[in-house]
Amino acid sequence: MQTHLLPRELTVELVATPELSELQQLSVGYRAAGILLAFDDVGSDNLFQQIKMMLPYVNTVKFALQNMRPLGTPTTDAIVSTLKFWFDKAEEQQMLFTFEGIESAADVQLANHLGITRGQGYYFAKPQLPATFMA
Repeated sequence: MQTHLLPRELTVELVATPELSELQQLSVGYRAAGILLAFDDVGSDNLFQQIKMMLPYVNTVKFALQNMRPLGTPTTDAIVSTLKFWFDKAEEQQMLFTFEGIESAADVQLANHLGITRGQGYYFAKPQLPATFMA
C-alpha cells in the first residue's frame, strides 16, 4: 500500500461480522500499517446489536442507502431516522462515517442537512478501474 497506492489511504470493508476476538487481533496489524477498517452496510446488513462491541476496533462505518430503498424511490422518514442513528453513533465513537448510495441532489441535501461530510454514489461518479489510481 505505501509503495503503490495513490491516494495513500486504503480501507478494508468488512461485509460480514467477524468474531470479536478475531477483529481485535486483526485491527492491530491494520492500524499499524495505516489501513482503515470499515463496517459496510450498517443499518441493513450489519445491525447495531450485532456489532456494537466491535465498533472500537474499526475506523469507519458505511451506511448503504441503496440497501434501504428501491432505486428511484423517495427516502422515507424511517430511513432518515436510521441514517441519523448510525451517523450519531459514529460521531459518539469519533469514527468516520460514509453515506453510500447517493444517487441524486436530494440525497446530497439530506447528507448536508444531517452534517454528513463523506459520501459516495453514482451521483458523483461510476466506479473506476484500479489502474486509474496508479502513478
